[in-house]
Amino acid sequence: MNNRLLLTLFVCFGILIASELRSEHIIGGDLEYRCLGNHQYEIRLTLRRDCFSSGAAFDDPAYVGFFDASGTSIINSVGRSGILDMKLRTTDTLNEILQARCGFVGGDVCVHKTIYIDTIFLPERSGGYLVAYQRCCRNSTIANILDPGQTGSTFTVFISEESLKLCNNSPQLNDYPPIYICADNPVDLDLHATDIEGDSIVYEMCLPFAGATEIMPRPTRPVTPFGEVIWSAGYSTDNMIGGNPFLHIESNNGCMIGHTTPDIAQYLVSYCVKEYRHGQLLSLMRREFQFNVRACQSKPEADFNVEVNNCKDSIEVKCFDFSKDKYSSIQSKKWTVTSSFGTLQSSVSNPLFVFPGSGSAEIKLIVESAIGCLDSITKTINFKPVVFIPKSDSIRICKGDTTRLTSSTDPNLSHLWEPAISLSCSTCPDPLAFPSSSTTYTLTLRDQNCEKKYFIPVDVLNCSADSCEVIVRQKCLPAGTVELRAVDFRNNLIVPKYRKHDLVWLVIPGPGANLITINNQNPVIVPANSRVKLISKLYSWPSGVPKTIEFAEICLREAILVADPQCTGPCDNFDFILSSCEDDYDVENGLNFPPALCRSICLDPCTYIVAVFEQNGNVVNASDYDIRWSTGATGNHVTLMGPYYNNLTVTVRKGDCVWYGKYIKSCKDAHRMVGQSDVTTRGSVSVESEHCESGIIRLNGSTLQFYKPNGLSGTVMVYDGLGSEIFRKSISKVSDIYEVNIADIMASYPLGHYFVRWSVEGQTDKAMLLGR
Repeated sequence: MNNRLLLTLFVCFGILIASELRSEHIIGGDLEYRCLGNHQYEIRLTLRRDCFSSGAAFDDPAYVGFFDASGTSIINSVGRSGILDMKLRTTDTLNEILQARCGFVGGDVCVHKTIYIDTIFLPERSGGYLVAYQRCCRNSTIANILDPGQTGSTFTVFISEESLKLCNNSPQLNDYPPIYICADNPVDLDLHATDIEGDSIVYEMCLPFAGATEIMPRPTRPVTPFGEVIWSAGYSTDNMIGGNPFLHIESNNGCMIGHTTPDIAQYLVSYCVKEYRHGQLLSLMRREFQFNVRACQSKPEADFNVEVNNCKDSIEVKCFDFSKDKYSSIQSKKWTVTSSFGTLQSSVSNPLFVFPGSGSAEIKLIVESAIGCLDSITKTINFKPVVFIPKSDSIRICKGDTTRLTSSTDPNLSHLWEPAISLSCSTCPDPLAFPSSSTTYTLTLRDQNCEKKYFIPVDVLNCSADSCEVIVRQKCLPAGTVELRAVDFRNNLIVPKYRKHDLVWLVIPGPGANLITINNQNPVIVPANSRVKLISKLYSWPSGVPKTIEFAEICLREAILVADPQCTGPCDNFDFILSSCEDDYDVENGLNFPPALCRSICLDPCTYIVAVFEQNGNVVNASDYDIRWSTGATGNHVTLMGPYYNNLTVTVRKGDCVWYGKYIKSCKDAHRMVGQSDVTTRGSVSVESEHCESGIIRLNGSTLQFYKPNGLSGTVMVYDGLGSEIFRKSISKVSDIYEVNIADIMASYPLGHYFVRWSVEGQTDKAMLLGR
């Protein structure tokens, strides 16, 4: 008797505790996953609850189970015996509240959402994994399923075996739909998902899973098999909310379409997202949410368009109101425009705003319905006037000369130049004009909104030009240098050659510096603030005389200047480094030589690479610059053979910035091989003879390898710093490689400098320095 009483009390007490813990609040959720590599996966659980309910708060932790593909057997080898304990993240918990004070009839709606995120190790397995989370219970007011207050939820995502092999990510689901929709109103929702791998996605309405119970509302391990909800009479998977047409989702784009009934109610809605690659299923996701249908009295929707008139000096922005309210009327509008020119406001339907110049503006419209409901929309626009800036108010040229007509214009506009005669093009923004007589050109500028015309007169004069004139143009270069270019009276670069034109530059680089004479080079580069004198001699010969210097008529002109073009522009820091792997420039600047370019001039005088580096130590990106080598090559490096580095120069250009460089071999601190077992080199280093005939020595780790042409005999010798031989090895004709461990040879010798020499058929070649 007493035992039966105790058992009855225990069961009743357990039911009371379960009732306290059950959560009459679940209104939706879903599961997603992301592969992090090395079989690590991020699991994301999104839950939505009714925060007006008296049920329990979000679980902490939430118990997520990992099952086989059928969902019958838990996989104990992952997580905590098949369970992932997901901690509650309060920073990802938000409320979304709809109050009944405006616009609809029906109770208030409050949605409380949280996102759990955690990681788990998931090795590949046959069939994949079915991931599940269970919780009870749902809102008891749901109209389209039986016993919702005693029916729990199961949210799942299926990770296929193929998805595990591919380290695939599930699609990312779009935002949840609005928390309420209007009764007797069309439903048109965009629920498409996004897949970063570009896999195919198929959508379909699907039957929601039940799960958990009132007695066990929060199972520590999801209970299988997963049950299914039971639809109320008149509802089904094909007809979840009633109405005509029935609620359905487009399989190819995720658009959910239907029509609500006039009833005020709550409905459970569920759809599935399937991910395919090459016809093979990778993922299957289930999402649930709750429709709150309300009788709408007002639902204002703010909307507007703008037209920009940029044909005037001041920009005119005309706003057109397209706001509407299906259930009421729009009573008032408030426009607020915020820009760098200040804040403007208006309350008329289609206001006009004027701005004095180019810029951007944020336009916000707030509309209020007849019963006081509000809605707003904000748009940002950019604007600038259609502007043409001529080269000058009056363009004058000598007959036979060429001029540009514009100083600035927008290449995005449509251009038409008329007449088209004596123009390099008639539809480009900045044509060259070379009329033979005075001409007025008409430029028509067009964009989407307007058309403007400009008139540009060009006066052609009969000039008597000094054909011997020489003009020096100055241009800033990096590192405090200036480019000087000698041009003729037509602004053409003077090219001294064939004794027709001599140029002599007399340069004093600075106070107390010696005079430098540069003959027949153009352009030249000098230090900033140099004092320069240019002597130009233009030769011509009368008809019938020999073209020798004694018969020449010489036109002499001189130009005196200071190389000071006010170098303060963006080219000041336009500077680079020329280097070959492991030379002194590499060692001094700590350059990041790509292995493919590491062929050192210090170690391989037969074939080597010289490259251009940024000041930060990285090889330049060839696509960012126009790079021209003196060999005719382009790109960020050049491969050379023999001693041609003495003549190697390079020009690097970007826009108006120019950098000239000349490579000078410097190998004082380069290539050190350390004894014992800590030989340090960058990969495999080669040293060849000058003529590439007598063999190669290569340091590979701590092993010295000697290669020679097959069929010839050779000798490898190591000397100390005083020239005394400490090691010698002869190599027979039949072998073409000999290897020796440097650490073994050098172990018994003191620190110092050592040399390696090698010979083939008695011809001794160059030495290689070893450091120890």
